[in-house]
Amino acid sequence: MIISVPPEIFLHISEYFPIYEIPATFYSLALSGRALSNIILPLLWSRLILRNERDARTAIQTILQDRGKGASVQGIYIVSELSAQTRLDPESLDVLSALERLVETGALPILQKLELNPVGSSWHQDASGTLHPRQYGQFPTSFWRALERSCPQLTSLTLRSMDDWSEHGTSFIKESGIFEVQNLTSLTLEPSDAQADTLPMDGYLEIQFPCLERVMFAGFVLSNTEKATEFWKAHPTLERVHVRHYGWKWENVATQHRFSKEAGAIEGLLPNLKYLEAQPFDLLNIPTIVRRLERLTVQSPRVPTILSQILTLDFPCLRSLSIIQSQFLVVDAENQTLEAAAALGFENRNPLERTFVYDLVKTLVYLAPNLEELAIRVHSLIAINCDIIAPDLAHLKNLERFFFYDAKWKLESNDYQEGFLESQVRKMADVCRSLTQVGSLCAPAYGGFPTAYISRNEDGSVSTIRMGRSRGLIIGDEDRAFPRRQSNLYVTRL
Repeated sequence: MIISVPPEIFLHISEYFPIYEIPATFYSLALSGRALSNIILPLLWSRLILRNERDARTAIQTILQDRGKGASVQGIYIVSELSAQTRLDPESLDVLSALERLVETGALPILQKLELNPVGSSWHQDASGTLHPRQYGQFPTSFWRALERSCPQLTSLTLRSMDDWSEHGTSFIKESGIFEVQNLTSLTLEPSDAQADTLPMDGYLEIQFPCLERVMFAGFVLSNTEKATEFWKAHPTLERVHVRHYGWKWENVATQHRFSKEAGAIEGLLPNLKYLEAQPFDLLNIPTIVRRLERLTVQSPRVPTILSQILTLDFPCLRSLSIIQSQFLVVDAENQTLEAAAALGFENRNPLERTFVYDLVKTLVYLAPNLEELAIRVHSLIAINCDIIAPDLAHLKNLERFFFYDAKWKLESNDYQEGFLESQVRKMADVCRSLTQVGSLCAPAYGGFPTAYISRNEDGSVSTIRMGRSRGLIIGDEDRAFPRRQSNLYVTRL
């Protein structure tokens, strides 16, 4: 019987599940009986997926009071807002301060993976109307040294929306000593919106990790492409590379190549690379690598103009494709209004962009015939006409998941969004017989995307369409606790 299986075997089996499925799977097993519940529930502490400030603070406080629970924690994945109550209460520990105390007391001896995602608006206004960055600040050097000392098994570090650069040009993280940890296999660094596209990336590229399999540098400024080339050469073990540039000014984006032509000419460069997120013009420099990619995310503020250039490439192995138009907002400090950043070089809204999307789908049938999932996030596309694109999508015989962006959905109620989505999906599902999910990208990613789940009869016809929420695209995200996200800048009041 299953209850006779030792608990450590359940833990080993869970390693073959996508990380985001482990809590629900364990809870389902626990509900099947008291005996199994007594075995399974303690295992939930092995990987803590904490989705808000309340849950994170509660879990950390529990570990501080019961060190036995901390002794079984292998991974902590935190999404946490910084509430006004926490920010304004001098006696209250925010999530990062509480985590700092947890690490420095040695309560996590077998921690392997640490992921921090502070979320919420990037700016707030005080009573006088003055704008301030809404941020957690940075960990002190003592935290990083404690992490290295107290968590010797650490192999994965993800830091998003974190401040790292002082006004004196000092990198708190780089000087902390954490990069001396030689067994890191995964490193993700993404600064807060307040510091995005202002921090130099060059210094991080001097670091070497002999076992590195995944790296993400998002929102950094690169001044020396040769340093990037040397970094790629020094890390042949890399399987996933994400070099996202937010692009506040287009002229800055266009001159910051992460992959040079010289890099593309290096025989055997990044032989294990399967998943890539990069600018379109970088792809043109590495056509050999592009041909063996399984997942590709292309992000650019000028989608029609730039993306058309990469249509000269082909993607025979590609299973997952995301096309994202960067779009950021500018704060008018005089009247605290938000304006579209068209003046900074972003594409204007026009019918040509909609035409481009339809033409793109037609082209993908030939360039990437093995696609299993596709996401198109073009901000100026008011609505994708399913009647127009469905016949072309139908030629992608393996396509199971399709997600698109409709800007007006953000302005409507969830009931309207899901109702409109369901009506559009039925048209598409009748034509595209392989589709199982169609969803909208107009929602906070950490809460999941509005998604229509398609059930079919034996002959392939549509049986039912059930509305719910999903992670969006999933290929290559087995080790991600939370869905993919794209950052934007917002303003809020206290």
